[in-house]
Amino acid sequence: MADDVVKTGFFAQNSTLNKCNAAILSGISIYNVMIYIGEDMEQLQELRKKANNLKDNRKYEQATEIYKQIIDNHESHCNDWDYWNYAFCLKKQRMYNAASEICKSLLRINKDFVPAKNLLCWCLFYSKIKNKKSEDEFLEASRKVLKLCSQKDKYSPYTITVFKVLEHFKHKNDYPAEKILKCTNMLDPELLNFEPYRIKENDKEIELASQLELYFMHRTKALLNCGKYDQCINECDHALKSLNKFHYNNDIWFKWRMALSYKALAKYKESIEGLYEIATRKKDWFILKEISENLYHQNKVEEAFMYAVKACLRKGDIDKKLNLFLLIADILISLNDKVNAQKHVDFVYHFKIKEERETGTYLNNLISANNFEISEDLDLDMQYKQLVEFWTQIKASRQKRNTGFIKKLLPNGKSGFIEASDGKTYYFQIRNIKNNPANLHESQKVTFCIEDGFDAKKNKPSKIAVEIKTE
Repeated sequence: MADDVVKTGFFAQNSTLNKCNAAILSGISIYNVMIYIGEDMEQLQELRKKANNLKDNRKYEQATEIYKQIIDNHESHCNDWDYWNYAFCLKKQRMYNAASEICKSLLRINKDFVPAKNLLCWCLFYSKIKNKKSEDEFLEASRKVLKLCSQKDKYSPYTITVFKVLEHFKHKNDYPAEKILKCTNMLDPELLNFEPYRIKENDKEIELASQLELYFMHRTKALLNCGKYDQCINECDHALKSLNKFHYNNDIWFKWRMALSYKALAKYKESIEGLYEIATRKKDWFILKEISENLYHQNKVEEAFMYAVKACLRKGDIDKKLNLFLLIADILISLNDKVNAQKHVDFVYHFKIKEERETGTYLNNLISANNFEISEDLDLDMQYKQLVEFWTQIKASRQKRNTGFIKKLLPNGKSGFIEASDGKTYYFQIRNIKNNPANLHESQKVTFCIEDGFDAKKNKPSKIAVEIKTE
């Protein structure tokens, strides 16, 4: 029906000619016919003006009725924009199917009418992409949008559709790096907005990442996972230099991907420099693990051991730390401590068996190369407790303890400053007090260790006090 409505408008010239011929045959003068046509055009212009005014004032339901009246009663003088405005008002009322049919009819007759292409794509976006019902429908609608419109057209949903597809793939359990990389290839970064978005939520303004930042976020992760390490390094470096503001710690993750890429290319010095910087701002165990692996590759075994031990003692799921425990075993073998190495191997082996997971090449090689005898049965909880005690002892034995006193407690009740015996001052958090934090007071004597930290206010690395004990 929509197609028929549109066709009548496009055959306007023929319709007018037919009316003239009919008028002549019936004895009505051309003059009278032209008067009728003139009156018809005046009435059409008045209706258009009224409908356009309603549309501009967002009164879409009322505007729809008038546009329909225009098409029904003045089809011989309707143009592309009459039908487009009609479809636009339908779309604004979420009548996406009806609006789509009108756009399709327009495009069948005038395939180069870009506004109709864009409007059809927006209908697809709102009905099947933004409000995703099924993956197949979502991907099919996305393909249509990307085929019909262009990123260069700022009125099209091309760019936002690519980002919706990227977000869809990002949350897949089996991360599809190749597909994500292919999607980012469909975007020209030069055409992306580099300014952050700002939205209001619960009367609070929230700032979100720009299109360009999101592009680099998706692309660099995909490049890393695809093993395109040199390209990943270059694009991470480009992102760090071209973006003025970062969100979701993306500046850290760009440096993280660079470090992992350098490591994969056996450029351990470059990798570890980036990791040291990251470790001052992020306290995740896996960052320390990567530092340990880099040091181990450089035969800095003692340093590697300490970072691996610290990583083991950081918070994190045990099932995700299994390769870390095997790294510790590997290092302990290098340090001629096969007894403790086997304890780590034993734990990982039984943990994997309990979880019904494959033991894996790394574990099997450690067992066979060192003639480890795996125990028939193992109390995993007890074994893990013993490993924690071992790591704690190692860390304590290799860390230098300093003396000082509580110089100042901050009003937030969560932190303060310690002055060491050499006069230097160190920031600390009360959660790092290992004994009796409730009775903490200024001038109280303490012993402590020093670790790398990050001063968020000054935006630079710093030294902080940890493992604090009161006297």
